[in-house]
Amino acid sequence: MYYLFFHKNYRVITVDPENFVSFQKWSTLDAGRGIIYSVTGETPTDYIFEFLIEIEPLSESNWYFYISDFNEWRRRNPG
Repeated sequence: MYYLFFHKNYRVITVDPENFVSFQKWSTLDAGRGIIYSVTGETPTDYIFEFLIEIEPLSESNWYFYISDFNEWRRRNPG
């Protein structure tokens, strides 16, 4: 399975043993985008994934598109 994502240019794959697998498609030092699979169906939050500014369910159940951006997250969450 990991080969299929790597072949599609998802370069960073992160596994949270409790619930999530994330596949990062694009990133800079401060921002990233990709998809997340939720094993239990729980919606990912910025408590679990740092600096999430957008999370959208995809057409397949338990799959989400995400955008993380430190600078935008910090602007939205002062202090």
